[in-house]
Amino acid sequence: MHPFLFLIAILACSIGSAHALDASQRSDVLGTHNAVRAEASTLTPPPIGPLIVMTYDPTLESSAQAYSDRCNFQHSGAPGVGENLYASSRGTESTAVSAIRAWASERPLFNYSADALVVDGRTWTEAGHYIQMVWNTTTRVGCGFASCPVVANAGSSIITEYWVCHYAPPGNVLISSNPFRFQKPYLSSLSSSSSTPSTPTAASVRTAAVTNPGTATRTGGAATLRPGPGLVNVVILVLPYLLAATVANLW
Repeated sequence: MHPFLFLIAILACSIGSAHALDASQRSDVLGTHNAVRAEASTLTPPPIGPLIVMTYDPTLESSAQAYSDRCNFQHSGAPGVGENLYASSRGTESTAVSAIRAWASERPLFNYSADALVVDGRTWTEAGHYIQMVWNTTTRVGCGFASCPVVANAGSSIITEYWVCHYAPPGNVLISSNPFRFQKPYLSSLSSSSSTPSTPTAASVRTAAVTNPGTATRTGGAATLRPGPGLVNVVILVLPYLLAATVANLW
């Protein structure tokens, strides 16, 4: 093959087939995120109060979709957003719910009783997806999905289904120069003008995806944010084991 044509073939394999989310998938994204946040109120000790109900943000969906279409299993470095990545093998039921529940499975690794999240690097890596999802001042989410002939940097040639979720404002905020000491995800720094948090219900989270799509306005990161969205790492689901596992710490 001519070298130029070979290069075109490589580039073509790195581009995914986009699947714009429909209303049902957006509802699944929002409903499952808010269900995870609602579950946190049943833990011991519980949060300060009910976690703020997330809304779905079409602008975040657009950025997540654009990145998932690139089929690159590394964090995008997009400024001002948190980011969770999930890839699965072809033939596996790859849905928003399966991706979000894989991230939520990190919950046992998080110490709710600590005054601050002080952990070793490995534990933080393994809990990063979940902590981003329950970060109280993260109030908006949007996700994208692509079918990829090849997912770069996935460590397996059979990874073909790729989900990306973007979050705003991003979570995982530093409270000191110690890279493993973070503000509690349940602390709220929203202004007094913000709406009063309420506990999500099955009806409210399903309706919110359609009637309350959220704002396209983004909140810039403060100086205390860790640089980039590499605060959260990557979960990969590989046949035949159907085992979700953390594969990289991409700070």
